[in-house]
Amino acid sequence: MLAAALVGPARQVLRAELRSNLLQSVQMVADARQGTLAPGWLYADPLVLHAQGDRSAFLPEVWIERVFPALDRLLERLEGIHPSFLDVGVGVARLTIGLCRRFPSLRAVGLDPRSQVLDEARANVESNFLADRVELRQGRLEDLQDRDAYDLVHVPAMFFSSSALRAGLSRVLAALRPGGWVLIQTLGPREDSLVSTVVHLWCTLWGGRSLAVREVVELLTLWGFDSASVFPAPSGWPVDHAAGRRPLG
Repeated sequence: MLAAALVGPARQVLRAELRSNLLQSVQMVADARQGTLAPGWLYADPLVLHAQGDRSAFLPEVWIERVFPALDRLLERLEGIHPSFLDVGVGVARLTIGLCRRFPSLRAVGLDPRSQVLDEARANVESNFLADRVELRQGRLEDLQDRDAYDLVHVPAMFFSSSALRAGLSRVLAALRPGGWVLIQTLGPREDSLVSTVVHLWCTLWGGRSLAVREVVELLTLWGFDSASVFPAPSGWPVDHAAGRRPLG
C-alpha cells in the first residue's frame, strides 16, 4: 500500500498530506503556548493554505470515477450546456480548477469567508487561465443567497459547526437547480480508536465536528433532499461522502 503512494499522482497527495499536517501541528503548538489556540480554519500562512489545497487536488478524479456515475444525470449536466458548480470553502481553488479542466463548459463559484485565502485562490485561477470561468466570492455558506443556480454544490462538513451546517443546507437546497446535487465530505469516526481520536481533533481544530456519514444522510433527508447516497472512503482514508438531490418537482 505504501509503495503505491510513492509513485505518480498519489506521491503528490502524500507529500501534501505530510506538509499540511506538519505545518498545522507546528501552528497548533505555537498557538497553545501563546494562549491563542481557538477552533476554526484561521490559517493565513500561504504554505499551510497551499498544502491543504494540494490534498484535495486528486478529488475530481475520485468523484468522476466513483461518485458522479451513481448520481442521476449529474455527469450529463456537467458535460452539457452551461453547467454550474459551487465550491464552499474554496481554499486555494485546487479542486475547482481540477473540475473546470475536466468539464470545459463548467462555470464555478468559489466561496470562502477569508480574503487572504481568496487572494491565493485568485492567483491560482489566473495562472490556470480560468478567470473567465471561476468567480471567487467572500462569504459564508449560511448567508448564501443564490437561487436555482447550481448543478453541483460541494460542502466540506468538517469545517462547519452543527448550527452552520444545518442553516447552510437550507441555503444549498434553494441554490441548487431542480435535480441538482449536493456532495458533502465528512470525517467520520473509524473503527480504529486512534484514527477516530485524530479525526476528532482535526474537526475540532477546524471548527466542525466528526460526523458519521449516516448522520449526514439524516440531515439531508430532514432538509428536503431526496435520493440520499453514501460513498464510504477507500481503505485507509478517513473521508466519506454523502450526496443528496434537490427534488425535481
